[in-house]
Amino acid sequence: MQLSWHMFSVGVVTFSAAVIFTMVQVYFTLVRERIGRSYPYYSAFIGTLIVYLSVPVVSMLPFDNGKIIFHLSGNFLLFAVGVPALTQALYIQSGVSLGRWKHLLPYCLGVAWATFHLLTFELTYPKTYFDIAPVYNWQQLGLTAEHVYYSHVALIMAILVLPCLHLLANNKKASKANIYIIGALNFCFFICLGIVFKAWAVYYVGTSLTALIWAWAVFSDIQKTNDQLQRNYNHESRLASAQFASSGNTLSMVDLYPEQINENYPFRLQAELLEQIKTASLGLIPQTCEKLQRELNDFANEQLDILKARIREILFLMYDSAILHHGDATLLSALEQKGQQVDDSMSADQLFFILNEQACQLAAYHREHQATELTNPLVDSTKKHILAHYHKELSISSIAESLNVSRSYLMATFKKSTQQTINQYLAEVRIKKSQSLLLTSTVTQTAYDVGFSNPNYFATVFKKHTGLTPKQYQAQAKSD
Repeated sequence: MQLSWHMFSVGVVTFSAAVIFTMVQVYFTLVRERIGRSYPYYSAFIGTLIVYLSVPVVSMLPFDNGKIIFHLSGNFLLFAVGVPALTQALYIQSGVSLGRWKHLLPYCLGVAWATFHLLTFELTYPKTYFDIAPVYNWQQLGLTAEHVYYSHVALIMAILVLPCLHLLANNKKASKANIYIIGALNFCFFICLGIVFKAWAVYYVGTSLTALIWAWAVFSDIQKTNDQLQRNYNHESRLASAQFASSGNTLSMVDLYPEQINENYPFRLQAELLEQIKTASLGLIPQTCEKLQRELNDFANEQLDILKARIREILFLMYDSAILHHGDATLLSALEQKGQQVDDSMSADQLFFILNEQACQLAAYHREHQATELTNPLVDSTKKHILAHYHKELSISSIAESLNVSRSYLMATFKKSTQQTINQYLAEVRIKKSQSLLLTSTVTQTAYDVGFSNPNYFATVFKKHTGLTPKQYQAQAKSD
């Protein structure tokens, strides 16, 4: 078989498209939890399309046996399985439920057309691709290649274009599924354009654009979610620090969390101190605390209530950073104790002594735990895994499997480094998370949200850690 320029150019285009879709398939697999139940159907479509796109490349190889079988198999799989699976994926992602027969209809139509194409392949495949003998003289029936081509367009319209238009008409404008539907319509447009004008390079290039649209959609969704999480964390951290600072004195939340920031407040020095604590720069902390003391005195005009509120706020930020970086929920009780000491203080000197003392102690804590984590990366990985998945069903065996270590080794290493078991740490994390959720949610829903499958058991564990039942904790939070 002589290799023509047309065959070579189509081969290069299709190979490039196949590579792009392979990258998208890998990307979808990595973020399959973001795609949800529609992932296996997208995978079926992308997998069959990759096989289909490989056909022109295979046809250029210097052998003849098996080429026609590969070619026909690729076409059959794509339109009998892949395209109907894409339609189903789009319906699932749009939250539209199809009945059993409607669910099977695209597959039935796809199999029917693919079988028809299989029987009439000699009408549409030129001799330059395969030197094949006709199965039947279809021209006696008046059947030509044009009939096959237009039946192909009709199939695409029936099992993909019309469902996509139906979904776009019924979906909300902000639906995440819309961008995937647009990608599918792009796929349809270029396939139909290529078939009608027999522009096969256009036919294959258009599929690559669909892959790029989908990859961009998933990436944008992840980026948007991460940005929202960061904004939520910054807002909640600021609000929580103001709440902590306002307790125990006569100041209101409005005084501590104003709509406009007071530029006289020593934000720069506060940020420097927090960074020095996080990096365990013990030699710099006393000097920074001394500067911060002078500027806070000037800012508060030596009013003790304002100083107490600001010292409590700084303490909260110091402890919050330590808990965030090291996952040590036991620091919360220490924070509460120091907050009480701030409330009991009778002078500014006592307040700044507490601030300086805690800054140095937390810097030493960071240094100690950084060293521990360097020598025990497994402990750090275990804590990060628990913090990321505490709301799911977790067991020591599943954690060990995800970290590629044995269960016994993980348990021994964690206990030796932290002086507590993995289950104890998991319970602490869950109870800490539940305390904030209980303020706005029911006990049962909170139990499920933090990973407990039994609300009664959650209540038992909660009382063991806090001394209160969840309902008592809710009542105490709502009391004056």
